[in-house]
Amino acid sequence: KAIALTAKLKGTALAALIGQRRLPVGLRTGVDVSITGKIQQTRIELSELNVTAGGAQVLGTLVADHVGASAPTAVITTQKSSRWRVTTDTQWSKLDPFAFMPPRTGTAQRAVLNGSIKGTAIIDPTALTQPIAASADVFLKDSRWGTQPLTGEAKLTLLGPADSPNQPPRIESSGNLVLANNRARWSGRLGAAADVLTWSFDAQNLSVLQALDSAPRQDDAGVKATLSGVIKGQGTLSGKWNALAVDANVSGQDVVQSATRVQKFAAKLQVALQADAPFNLDLSADGISSGGQANASVGALNLQGKGTLREHRIEATGTLKQGERNLQLSAALAGRTEGTASNAFAAWTGAIERLQVNEIAARDGALPLVWARVEPFTLRWKGSTPTSGTTFAADAGKALIATVPINWSVLQYSAASTAQVNAKFSGTGNIGPF
Repeated sequence: KAIALTAKLKGTALAALIGQRRLPVGLRTGVDVSITGKIQQTRIELSELNVTAGGAQVLGTLVADHVGASAPTAVITTQKSSRWRVTTDTQWSKLDPFAFMPPRTGTAQRAVLNGSIKGTAIIDPTALTQPIAASADVFLKDSRWGTQPLTGEAKLTLLGPADSPNQPPRIESSGNLVLANNRARWSGRLGAAADVLTWSFDAQNLSVLQALDSAPRQDDAGVKATLSGVIKGQGTLSGKWNALAVDANVSGQDVVQSATRVQKFAAKLQVALQADAPFNLDLSADGISSGGQANASVGALNLQGKGTLREHRIEATGTLKQGERNLQLSAALAGRTEGTASNAFAAWTGAIERLQVNEIAARDGALPLVWARVEPFTLRWKGSTPTSGTTFAADAGKALIATVPINWSVLQYSAASTAQVNAKFSGTGNIGPF
């Protein structure tokens, strides 16, 4: 026999109990919940689920049907358990997610999201974090992010159970997102060795990402924090979740963050979460400037990395003009990872093989100056374990900074393995003579 269900909850007392100023803006006027439906032994039907808070409304339906242990679709396993098919058709309007986060300066509405979701999932109540099958269609329309128009849609389908309890299931997804004249797209599959998901984005105006700041921030130099420029990228994600591979190409022009500007840059990256998979990095940036004044630094930087995650090498070269000085950077690092049965990247050992900054040409007839030179030394990093925290150490070394010699013995930093233990830093050294 069906049991009718009708419930109304009003959360205005919560604001009085906690205090208005400590609540997110969206909860200060309370929360209203209205539910209408019926409950049977093998079916739960919520014909109306209505939630309103902070000017936003979520309205939808939810139906759960008991499907037993039989397999209604090809992706269902044959394990006997209590399975339920859950379907929903839900819409939301005037939703500002930032209104439900910890309070910030200002109360202006920073986003208005209008959209819907239609989805179906087959779940086992004893393992809610591991759905057996699911699909969902999400739509955003007539929305805005700050002052900019926002639209998008996404489709997600679980193609089968996870290979192991510790891994997400195999998925298929496609979608696009449009924020003003910035666009992002993706399509493909992930979770199996042959799966590939392609992606691309074209951000023609990064400044729209700042539209949410009701109180403009400043950087450490007191310069108003601005963001602008153009960045484009495309690439792929592929493979199993525990061995994901990334192949990416990203470029940008006239990118500005506060007082720092990059006229153009280009980067290529190939890497995978496998110890012996190829690792390749190629990054070049030109017209790097900072300060916005006549004596501001202007330079270029090139990074190249090759090898694998197990054994790799990264080299950097660059130029820097500071006033009348022309400087040149040269650096090289070689590293190796070490793994355990449960963690393929449990530790890393690296060597700073070269790090030097020289003046390219003499200034005012003076001899060229070695601004900085660091002698080769070794670095060691070890990830946290159940019984110890993360550690980072540098072996004994020496450097020359602006003609001043610096020597140090072993430097070591250890982070806490638990919240009750503070991080520690230890080391000794000497500076001079000047």
